Amino acid sequence: SVLRANPDIIIGGRGASGAADLSMWKKWREMSAVQRDGFIWVDTDIMNQPTARMIMGARALCEQIDRARRR
Repeated sequence: SVLRANPDIIIGGRGASGAADLSMWKKWREMSAVQRDGFIWVDTDIMNQPTARMIMGARALCEQIDRARRR
């Protein structure tokens, strides 16, 4: 279903334990996210805590999405 949706961006998590491996998606070169290098990382330590820090994480995510849109 991801391939059919052909996303422009794929979001992965990165926390204290490291980053999610998104390299598996790169084999589908026809997918927009791969062509545009549309891989975004979010700090899971910030985004998984329902505190004011989550607002900062959401802002950072939105900024990354805006940058990816301009590519």
